[in-house]
Amino acid sequence: MTGLQRTAAACLLAFAGAALAQSPPVRFGLLGDMPYFDIEEAGFARLLAAYDAEAFDFIVHVGDFKSGVSDCSDALFEARRRQFDASAHPFVFTPGDNEWTDCARALAGRHDPLERLDKLRSLFAPTGRTLGRRTLAAERQAGFPENARWKAGAAVFATFNMPGPDNNARAMPEESKARNAANLEWLRELFAAARTQGACCVGLFTQANVFGGFPAAPTPRAAFLPFIEALAREVADFPGVVLFANGDTHFHRIDQPLKDPRSGRPLPNFTRVETYGTPMLHGLAVRIVQQDGRPAFRIDPFPAFSPSPGAQ
Repeated sequence: MTGLQRTAAACLLAFAGAALAQSPPVRFGLLGDMPYFDIEEAGFARLLAAYDAEAFDFIVHVGDFKSGVSDCSDALFEARRRQFDASAHPFVFTPGDNEWTDCARALAGRHDPLERLDKLRSLFAPTGRTLGRRTLAAERQAGFPENARWKAGAAVFATFNMPGPDNNARAMPEESKARNAANLEWLRELFAAARTQGACCVGLFTQANVFGGFPAAPTPRAAFLPFIEALAREVADFPGVVLFANGDTHFHRIDQPLKDPRSGRPLPNFTRVETYGTPMLHGLAVRIVQQDGRPAFRIDPFPAFSPSPGAQ
């Protein structure tokens, strides 16, 4: 990045900071990859109750509300819907592989994955609002209603149906291709809306760890590269800050894996956060704050505790 580009970026972030200063504060809860087992149900309920007891603008579960080898039954799906809908705060869910692409497994009940995805859509994305006892208006993508977009304060947020580990590309390549095209269009619309609304911040939520960084996939899988490339272009041209939240690999991390398509260096206005996941039944609390006159995402464990040495 040249000196002129750095100056322009600093001015744009300062402008975004001014937009943030004129808007109400935003705080949201983030969790995923839980609960997997019956023994975890009580702990998961306590976590949801802890969120209910504090002030949040909304809560997001980034998918995998069951293990990949438990039955993808209507009864379980409906129980989770009731649980999420009982949230004191607006509640958003984006599906993971355990809820639909893995449902063809024998131990998961030999279900048709597309039928299970339709069931998830009917339960968790039935209207133009979020779940929860208190709801937010949420625009939903035509044909892919699990992809939602909503606004809070000076920020715009959206979910994307991208399940781990490979976006369903090996098992159902045509399905994956069509859904990825929809995700790319939803990405374009998200940043267009953010610019039109003068948003200081953008948040994206999906299940898959699209960037890799774990033993089974140290680098991004090919199925995610078109999305990563499009995201890099959007972030590089966005004046505010961007948070990308995922689950999938059960390793809480905060890093900057997205590279500027021009310089190849990490984009300074982009942060990725991965949630905790089973057996760590903890969530995260994310707050949009002012930092040196610019917007930033502050991410803390929730409920508060001292992270283990493996957390980053």
